[in-house]
Amino acid sequence: MIDLEQIFDQKNSDQSCTAIETEKELFLYKLKERDSAISEIKRVRNTVLIGKNDKQIVLRGDNLITRKQASKIIFKSIKAQKGNEENISAYILMPHIIGKGRCQINSKRATTSNYYDNPCFFFEKLRNAYQSNFEIENPDNVEEWIIKEENVLFWEIWGKKETGYNAYLEDFCLSFLPKMKEKYNVFFDDNWKNESWDTYNNILSEFHENRKEEIEQRYNLIFR
Repeated sequence: MIDLEQIFDQKNSDQSCTAIETEKELFLYKLKERDSAISEIKRVRNTVLIGKNDKQIVLRGDNLITRKQASKIIFKSIKAQKGNEENISAYILMPHIIGKGRCQINSKRATTSNYYDNPCFFFEKLRNAYQSNFEIENPDNVEEWIIKEENVLFWEIWGKKETGYNAYLEDFCLSFLPKMKEKYNVFFDDNWKNESWDTYNNILSEFHENRKEEIEQRYNLIFR
């Protein structure tokens, strides 16, 4: 296993073997304990494969901490102003359905109205999907992919309703999100695009530091 210094190195992109292997070890390390139907968890190049009930769940890395799309909507500009974070604590694994389009949730989350890569808004939508047992009327472009049968197979590894969502947050080192919602509630709803650029940068920095802290705790739990 690589050390913490490498985990937080800014050279690791979401498609690097280092990042994918680390995500498999840190975020999925106790998945078989949660779901006895899981037969294997392995990395294959830039993906993670989970075997469950003779089906295969494919996961790919996605960048959570990005300023590109948000800058366009806040500045009302065609050209993006800022780039993305480039280290493992800025990424997360998302389900991907082979043969049904490129990136899916990842790309839709970047370009769909009201999301524009704001991680807080996405996770609020995921929380709502858990609460509705993944039955959403008139889903938007992101929700359409969240509730696809193949992807629900992944989300429900952690259970259903609020309990399942909270367990998912815990395993992916995102347990800080409910407290962030209390502090930055506007970024979890449709009105976030009216906030200032400085405020968006502040919330991303706090998001990043909180996740980095949880990842370090997870690392120490497993390897020390």
